Amino acid sequence: MARNSMYTLANNGDTSMSGDSGTTYSWIKIRNIATHLTRRKIDKAERYKLSAFFDWLKEPYYRDTEVFGIGYTPNLSAIPGSEYFYYKCENLLGYNSPTTLVNKYTATKRDVGGYGFSFDLIESDGMTTDYRNHRGYMTYEAYITPTVFNGYVKSFANYAHQEKTFSITPTIAFPWGGALNLNYANDFTYANCDIQWYVNVD
Repeated sequence: MARNSMYTLANNGDTSMSGDSGTTYSWIKIRNIATHLTRRKIDKAERYKLSAFFDWLKEPYYRDTEVFGIGYTPNLSAIPGSEYFYYKCENLLGYNSPTTLVNKYTATKRDVGGYGFSFDLIESDGMTTDYRNHRGYMTYEAYITPTVFNGYVKSFANYAHQEKTFSITPTIAFPWGGALNLNYANDFTYANCDIQWYVNVD
């Protein structure tokens, strides 16, 4: 499977793109997308799919617990149960190599300002496994609050890479406003990008 194939997952059944932003670092590429969906039936609120992607550009030295998430400004509210995250990599060793490993996750943290996932980068043993091309895709739905609103909203894609000899388990928080907060914050390197779009709901 091609390294950029996860992007196609973002557009299935969607109506229009509201925002798209990407940032490339020396070690990772991260992308943030907001897509307009049909209104919620229950209250006619404007609904969006918030999506983010990461693609490692080199092989990670530390392969411990990572954090990937999307936060948002106060005029958005997430829909619980709409979230999921796929992490993929390839094993370049073995009889049928390369073989793709796919893990699916539900949210580690649902917070007032966003959702986040923690996961482990897969280790290689160098003999039967050599895992490379680490990448991922996450998404969840959110709606505008209040239902009558004119102004800008914003979402923030965040990736936190643990750089610690002894693995730690981070506590994830997305407080009001959408910023990613971790305990042991100094043990992580961060990548992020944000998008802003205008909403006019009468």
